[in-house]
Amino acid sequence: MRLIRVTFKGDETEVLATSLHDEEAFPAHVFKHLYHLMWGIKEQYKRAKCRVEIENFFRRSAQCVRQDFYAKIFAINLTTILV
Repeated sequence: MRLIRVTFKGDETEVLATSLHDEEAFPAHVFKHLYHLMWGIKEQYKRAKCRVEIENFFRRSAQCVRQDFYAKIFAINLTTILV
């Protein structure tokens, strides 16, 4: 594991952990930009998880959970298209 210290605006410091050990191929300064790009994706997953209510499926069988999941994803996509 490789730990990389990244400083953001306002002297806020984060320590990022990565499995990319090659410091020549992956210099530390690129991780700040990569972290910024990843943040929007993580936030989108968090919002989708809340909208799908992944912890609140009404049925317990695998097939019913899949159907419920895909129905919720369809409803979210349809709403997005309409907006």
